[in-house]
Amino acid sequence: MTNRIIQSTQRICSLPSIPTQDWASLTAEAIATTSLNTIVGILISRIDPETGLLTTMSSGVSQNSDSQFGNMSAESIHFQDKLDRLKSHGLNLPPHSTSLGLISPISKLNENARNSPLGSIFSSLSFTNPTVMLIPINKEHPDLFLICLCAMNPNHTPEGSSESESDTIVNTLSHFYDIIAEKARIALEHVTNPKVWLTDREHEILDQLILGLSVRQIAENLNRSTHTVHDHVKNLHKKLHASSRGELIAKSLGYQSKMNRCSPTNNPLILREKVSIEELKPIHARKITRQPS
Repeated sequence: MTNRIIQSTQRICSLPSIPTQDWASLTAEAIATTSLNTIVGILISRIDPETGLLTTMSSGVSQNSDSQFGNMSAESIHFQDKLDRLKSHGLNLPPHSTSLGLISPISKLNENARNSPLGSIFSSLSFTNPTVMLIPINKEHPDLFLICLCAMNPNHTPEGSSESESDTIVNTLSHFYDIIAEKARIALEHVTNPKVWLTDREHEILDQLILGLSVRQIAENLNRSTHTVHDHVKNLHKKLHASSRGELIAKSLGYQSKMNRCSPTNNPLILREKVSIEELKPIHARKITRQPS
């Protein structure tokens, strides 16, 4: 288990610092490595605060399995299809969860969780006790979130663990919350504009720029004209708000100046099997209104 946690941490820390087309998939893969027989879905979505309706910009699914649980790839495809068609979350979100963040079993957020929009995704899968992690991405866009759905196969119990499956997932996600939140806020700061997502070709060219190759060398490697590559580089400057080649590379590697560094992550609301929403309300209400000494 320790080795898997280390591997997951390394993969999460290596997530792109820019909005690539596969960012959600890479994040799902990184989280899924924490345990065997785990399935993870990631949505980058806007959530209407009044209706709970979702406007999804990107999604990704990953599954970590061993051979004893049948055709896992078919389940991943089914999961991805349902995730892409999800229109609302259908959860009773606790107060402040959309500003602080949230990690909770779905069953804690809806008495009829299995028939809720999120819960129904798992109705025909062999995975149970789904857990949701909600991460606010940008304070200027308070309706923009990273939504993580994670579940384990009930036939697999972590070695030496006395925790329930849902508590195991909640505790695992809580360990990675701050790192994922920081990565999301750096990479996805401007994704409310669909034009900022990097295309696969732009990402490929950026990787070669990081290696120090010139436009001419990149054009030769890709069998494209220098004019075409130059246009891609100009688009990269616009999308990443970079005024120089050095700034472009720095942003792609996740460097943040002192003025632009992310603010400290709020402690998310965490619901475990024996913790109720009612127990959390006064704790976090006091935390929000507390004045500095």
